[in-house]
Amino acid sequence: MGQGNFLPSSLEGEIGYKMVYIPMPEPQGIDDEDYPAIHDEYLDQLMEDILEALPKSFEPVQDWIGGRYVLAQNGVTDIYLADNIWSYALVIHPRFCDYFPNHRYLAVRHLSPIYKRIVEKLKEYHYELSVRTSSWTSAQI
Repeated sequence: MGQGNFLPSSLEGEIGYKMVYIPMPEPQGIDDEDYPAIHDEYLDQLMEDILEALPKSFEPVQDWIGGRYVLAQNGVTDIYLADNIWSYALVIHPRFCDYFPNHRYLAVRHLSPIYKRIVEKLKEYHYELSVRTSSWTSAQI
């Protein structure tokens, strides 16, 4: 049995999140030696395009935090990338905050507009995007 689609942990999923899959560059026709450089260039451009789509309230982080690569965050929301074997999972979810635990409910209200903004920008740049349809399947959007 193979690995299914990436899914944020149950703690994150209890409140809500938005996620889209962005395929990794295809290695077909690329020398094994050249692929890492091409992959890194693609990833750098992808991250730049995502950051460009975000509202001004977000600050770039671009660092590993708690086992995930956080691209940006504001007071209530994290935007991070996760490895989905065949793609990147771009996840938008409420941040955990000890001193103000109810902020997550505020953040949930803003997930859809942020998600739509990112998806529109990435489609404008011709990224092929897909969403999870089940544990093992996804569909292009």
